[in-house]
Parts: sequence; C-alpha cells; structure tokens
Amino acid sequence: MGRDSFFKALFEGGPGFIELRLIHPDTRRAESEFVESAAALEELIDSKDDGTRHVFFGPALRKQKRGRKQDAALGRALWADIDDDKTGSHAKSLAATRAVLLPPSFIVDSGHGYHAYWTLSEWTAPEELEELLAILKAMVVGDAVCDASRVMRVPGTMNVKGGKSVPCTLVRERADLVYAASDLRAVALVDDSERRQILSGSSLGYNSRSERDWAVVIALKRLGVSEAGVRRIFEEQPIGDKFRDDGVAYLNRTLAKAAERLGTEVEGSNGYFSEEDDCYFVADAKGSKRQVSTFVLDPKILYVAQNGKDIDSFVCDVRASGQVWEDIILPKSVFGRTGDLSKTLRSVYMQWLGSDKDVRHLLPYLVDRWERRDILRPR
Repeated sequence: MGRDSFFKALFEGGPGFIELRLIHPDTRRAESEFVESAAALEELIDSKDDGTRHVFFGPALRKQKRGRKQDAALGRALWADIDDDKTGSHAKSLAATRAVLLPPSFIVDSGHGYHAYWTLSEWTAPEELEELLAILKAMVVGDAVCDASRVMRVPGTMNVKGGKSVPCTLVRERADLVYAASDLRAVALVDDSERRQILSGSSLGYNSRSERDWAVVIALKRLGVSEAGVRRIFEEQPIGDKFRDDGVAYLNRTLAKAAERLGTEVEGSNGYFSEEDDCYFVADAKGSKRQVSTFVLDPKILYVAQNGKDIDSFVCDVRASGQVWEDIILPKSVFGRTGDLSKTLRSVYMQWLGSDKDVRHLLPYLVDRWERRDILRPR
C-alpha cells in the first residue's frame, strides 16, 4: 500500500506546515522539521529515518514551524489510537475501529495497536477537530490523542518502543472514504440496538430485511446523518446485504420514502423530534408517536466558551401551556440525563416525559435548529 496516497489525502493543498518529529527512544531527545507538501514530507522521511528513532508526524497542519498546542492549524482528517494493552488483543483493537459505523479511510498497524484515520470533506479548525476527536475516542475506547497538535506514528517506519523494533504498517487504504464532520457527529448518537443491526446485518425482531432497513434509515436520518452518509453505511457495513442483492434502486426508494416520511429533503436535517402544541413527540419507524415533554425550546443564542473552563450554552425561550419563559440558559451539561435537564427547568409546566436517550438527542436537535437561524455570539 502506498504511503503517498495517505499523506496526499491528509495534506494536499493545505494552508500550513507539516511537522515531522523524531524522538530517540532512550534519551527522549526530539527533533522536529517542517515541510509544506506531502511530497516534501516523503522526501524528508526518507532522508531522516534510520530505523533507530520513533518517527512521528502531525496529522493537523501547523500555523508556523513549531509543534505546540497553540500552533495547530487546520486539519482534514480525524484520528484514533487504539492500544492492544487497553483492548486485550491486536484483533480486538482492529475490531474497535468498526464502532464508528463509518469505516476509517486509512488504518495503520502501529505494532502495538492500530491508528485509524477518517478523511474529512473540508478543512476543519483545531477547536472543532478536538471536539470531534473526543467523540471518536469515546466510540472506539481509544487513547487520549484529542489534541489537534498531536503527533502519530509514520507508516513505513519502525516502532522502537520498549527496545524492540516492530514495523508500523499501513494496512487499509480507502482514499475514496471522505466524510462530512456532521455525519461523524451524528453516528455517535446511534442507539446500541441499531448499531448492532448495522454491524451484524441481523433482522431479528423484524419480519423482513426491508423492514429492518427502513427502521435503520429512519433512525439515521432522524439523527441528522446525510443521504451520502446513509449510503456509505449500507455500502460498507453488513446491514447492506439486501441493498447489495437488489441494487441501488432499492436503496434509492428507501431513502426517498424516508424523506417523505420525515417531511424534509434537507441534507443533515435532524428530525428526531416533532413539535405539537408546545410539546415534543418522537415517532418510531412505523409512525406511532409518543410524547416526551410538556414544553419546547426555541434557541436564541449559542454562547461558545473561549477560555477552556466554561462550557458551551444555549439561551432559549421555553414555550409551555401557551406561556413563554424567556432567556433560559441551558449549558451543554444538562443534555446528558433527564435529571440534569429537570433541575434546570423547574417550572411545573416544564416536564420531561422521555428517557435519557431522548434527552441526549435534544442537543443535536437544538444545534440543527440554531444553525438554520445562523446566530452566533462568542462568550
């Protein structure tokens, strides 16, 4: 497999510097050099790597020729580090990459685990990279490599950790797998039962494979997965067995019917909730509705934390029973459990009737609504 396609996918056309860092295994002395293209990086590796040092590179570009946290610039990939010591075996480390549902574009066997990379469709700022990296880490149960200035091992070099040299090898190369950041956010919200269906292709609990596929497509679209993201899941995962048997027309029909059911053709629309009479409702794949609240939230402002200590917060108007409570502050932390949300919304008119899972879906739903209003005011 060619390392050149790996570096091109991450760096070609990028506005910044690429860091190569070599570290002596005994003295820990580090040496960093910087180049401005994937081709130049290849040449630098060939000239510097003698097999006796750790050879790392920065997957995100640098603003200047330094490798500090504040020097991280744009990135066009996400990455995860899955260690055999944490998973229990090399095979389990590789299997952990499947938890993301959208398969990695590249996988590197580090010798003691795996490094997985997901190529992004757009250059992404370091703050958003770090948020997305944390989401990936939680999904794969990986090591803490969520800093945008992080360095990772260069495939095609030797891992000299612990005094024993083992090769670091590129074992998966799928440059065609390029993802929207919003899809990688959305698949993190997929329910465990739906995740198992996607990864196993099981139709247990359904009368047919088409009924299973319908339920999964509806669930994915409600979470905000784009049509391209849904197609990729069915192309790459076991759940796509009927699609592969019947052809693309089958999936096209299923997606069109799902769009009609959800009442929107808008890419990335989060249709998990519907709003009726100042209440939220959630529908199952068959269209049956259940009420999950006695109120609805109208996001007015998103405060984005800048100092690293505060957390992002929404300012919302709350509508319930024909009344309006203005400018209620809802930090990100309240959208994890029913109890946390109820402690903030204390009026007897504001009751959450749904589950913790429903609460977790409320935040991406509000983000989707806010993005359509295009309001942003940094703190």
